Amino acid sequence: MFQLDTKMVRITSIDIRKEKDEKGDEHSVCDIGITAPMENEVLDHFHPLYRSSFYTGDDQADMVSGTRLPHLKFPFPRFPHKGSLEGYVFLAHIGAGGPSEVKLNDSVINKVNFLLQDKGAVTMGFVVRARTHRDDVGKLSELLDTEVQISLVPPDEKKQFELEQAKKNRKRALEDHFTPEPQREPEDGGGDDDRTGDLDLDDTDPKSPQDPEENEPAGQGQYQVE
Repeated sequence: MFQLDTKMVRITSIDIRKEKDEKGDEHSVCDIGITAPMENEVLDHFHPLYRSSFYTGDDQADMVSGTRLPHLKFPFPRFPHKGSLEGYVFLAHIGAGGPSEVKLNDSVINKVNFLLQDKGAVTMGFVVRARTHRDDVGKLSELLDTEVQISLVPPDEKKQFELEQAKKNRKRALEDHFTPEPQREPEDGGGDDDRTGDLDLDDTDPKSPQDPEENEPAGQGQYQVE
């Protein structure tokens, strides 16, 4: 599973705004744009065929480095990876540590992209999205366009299970919402059928001479203009 441990990265953008959750409560939310130099082994965390599709090995490699694929097969532009990673803890190691650090729980990593380079190098870009405390807003603003060490801690097994269940529940709710209800068939004899349809609920016969509208000339007495 993808993770970072005190990795030096560059903060390329910070977007702090207010958003409402499903209950209507307002929260501060941030999107932190990040780029980081990586070894191409990072591709294995996102798709098992990424690295072998773009890189090849060295015929002269020894047994120790034989699993490395350092050579880029062909030039390739920056490409995005679909999907997101949820339940991470984001840590920005600033100051002397401890209270001076920025810690964001339940972070989502999305908008992942890769710029492939030769010699097994990859520049990875991504966005960390999370709710922020007001005390962290100033600290985050100071990080814009700087290099800083960060850690990304993946969720444990219990958290992963909870996230998977939440995804299934959201998917089921969407399917239930957009699945049309089956059409009802009228019951024999009309018993217990609560549909009104086009039934005339007025007891008066619409063609009865007692209806005052029948005795009025056409086009008169139907509308009153004040």
